[in-house]
Amino acid sequence: QGNIDIDLSAARLNCLFAVTQTLEESRIFKSVSLLDVCQNKEGTFWHKNLLTQQQTDSLCEYYQVDAILSLEQLVIYDIVENFLTTDEDYYAYLQAFQTSVWSLQYADGRKHQDFTLVDTLIWEGRAYTRENAIQQLPDRKTALLDMSTYVGEKSALALLPLWETTDRYIYEDASEAMQKG
Repeated sequence: QGNIDIDLSAARLNCLFAVTQTLEESRIFKSVSLLDVCQNKEGTFWHKNLLTQQQTDSLCEYYQVDAILSLEQLVIYDIVENFLTTDEDYYAYLQAFQTSVWSLQYADGRKHQDFTLVDTLIWEGRAYTRENAIQQLPDRKTALLDMSTYVGEKSALALLPLWETTDRYIYEDASEAMQKG
């Protein structure tokens, strides 16, 4: 097909809504709010400008929060291919790639933290005709928007503590060092 245009203007909101929902459901934070209006009008695709400390302090005071998590960049692209296999059927796939760049800025002036998450999802179809193999794939726009939601969830989970259950063994020993322990 070559290059095609797909309106993905909702992708950033899908990602942000998913982050907000995942953080709220974790019940770790007292409150989580979403500000869906871009606060930083400067910067380009290649050069990102973080909020100034004054902007961060002002937003934190106004919304009564301790920190601001900002989605700085969301890069989305995909590949759709199909081919005849050695089994004489057709294999088609849609592979989506997303990169999200985040910054966490604090009201108290602590050094901000940046992190980037990269993920790939693949959908496959297989049939005896090329058309049927391609029809098994999801709509490209829907797949890419769904992936934005998935990336938002994964981004939020990266911020949450991970609890792991493990067994601990206690040994008895008459030595003084073990008794202190």
